[in-house]
Amino acid sequence: MINKLGLIRRYPCRWVALAMMTVLLVVGCHRYDHHPVSSGWISPNCRVILHDAGKSCVPLNPSRVVAIGTLEELLALDIKPVGAAFWVAGGGSGDIPAYLGDRAAGITNLGNTSQPNLERIIQLKPDLIIGVPHGIKPIHKLLSQIAPTVVLDGADPEWKAFFVRVADVLNRSQQAKQLLDTYEQRLAEFQSQIGRSESHADGQPKQMRVSVIRSYSNGLRIYMRESFNGSILKDAGLLRPPAQDKDTWAKDVSLESIPEMEGDVIFVTHDDPKDSLLNQISDQPLWHYLEAVQHNKVYTVDLEYWIGGSSIIAANRVLDDLFKYLVPQSFDAAS
Repeated sequence: MINKLGLIRRYPCRWVALAMMTVLLVVGCHRYDHHPVSSGWISPNCRVILHDAGKSCVPLNPSRVVAIGTLEELLALDIKPVGAAFWVAGGGSGDIPAYLGDRAAGITNLGNTSQPNLERIIQLKPDLIIGVPHGIKPIHKLLSQIAPTVVLDGADPEWKAFFVRVADVLNRSQQAKQLLDTYEQRLAEFQSQIGRSESHADGQPKQMRVSVIRSYSNGLRIYMRESFNGSILKDAGLLRPPAQDKDTWAKDVSLESIPEMEGDVIFVTHDDPKDSLLNQISDQPLWHYLEAVQHNKVYTVDLEYWIGGSSIIAANRVLDDLFKYLVPQSFDAAS
């Protein structure tokens, strides 16, 4: 299975060596009271948590958390990290995703998940670091000298299970359950409304096929069931066109593959709307043969949460769009 986590490159060996030397020098200049669990040190103020890189004694009430690929999970649980490294659709370090709004204000940007800024992490003096393997494993020993460091793995279609694991580490499992229950309730409401708004002449619900496209400056990609947006469409009971109804993540396609974009509805994301290949193919005859194009059901949506998201926050934003474009008369965004 392909997923975007596997596409992000690992640290170059020379960078890791330099980073190790830098961190060891800086850590030596600071006084930290962190002790690895393996030393036998256990405190009544922490819980021993098993994770994908061993076990750590996690503070009961951490107040200075660093998130490496787990920013949205923490924010959903009403925990505001002091710093965060995050994956940005299109690559690069970029800014914290705009759709997170004011809840992300004041959080120190630690760069891309695959290459968090170690110097800034040290300066933040965290009491807990929690993140994903491709961001932490190459430097796990170094980070563990700064604060208890928890590593949790999770791929796009398993975002709900990943969210539950993060919540368990932070002792907020009940809050995660409530958020997931609310998401399920919204899905049920969507399915009810889409069944009423999209039906055949005999009153039977119409099976809507939904296509998802990402347009680059020089390429196109279609998204399958194993992508994040694919998991939301599946949860919502929406079908995929045959070319996208696959147990994989995504596929790059050429202009000759425009028929694979077919659907009753097409959702499009652009890396750069001003420099998008889709703008060039809009004159292609094959494009105008698509049913969604003929019926004006091609909708542009936000790359950051449709492609870059993988959390309950992003899932609700995708669901907002499904309500907005597929059941517009009853659109009600999640808070």
